[in-house]
Amino acid sequence: MQLKALIIDDNPEIVDLVREVLAANNFSVTPALSAEEGLLRLKHGKIQVVISDIRMPEMDGFEFVAEVRRLGYALPIIGLTGLSDLGKDIFESQDGKQRAWPDQMLAKPFTYDEFYQAFESISDRIDYASA
Repeated sequence: MQLKALIIDDNPEIVDLVREVLAANNFSVTPALSAEEGLLRLKHGKIQVVISDIRMPEMDGFEFVAEVRRLGYALPIIGLTGLSDLGKDIFESQDGKQRAWPDQMLAKPFTYDEFYQAFESISDRIDYASA
C-alpha cells in the first residue's frame, strides 16, 4: 500500500528534498509550489497527509490549513518553517485572515530523524484505508 502525500513549498528545492525522503519511505508524492495549487491538488487527489511551508506569498501555510479544515478535510498536516518563532507572528497577525495551526510543526533546516519524529506524531491520524 502506497500512501499519498501532498508537499507544498514555494521553494522547489525543499519540495524535491521532501519528495526524496517520502519516496524512499513508500509514499507517492504530489508537489505544489503554492497554497492555491495545493488546494487544487488536494481536491483532485486521494491525499493522506500534507506537508506545507508556512511562509509563502499570496496564501500562507496557516491560511492553507484553515481552508483545508473549512472544506472538511481531517487529514494530518505538518507545517515547515525557517522562521525562528515557528511562524507565531504570522499566525497572530491582525489582518482579518482565517488561520489554523497545523497538527505538527517542523523547523527548517531539519534532520531526517526530526522529520521522521514529526511523521510519527501524526501517524495515528493518517487514513490508511483510503490509500
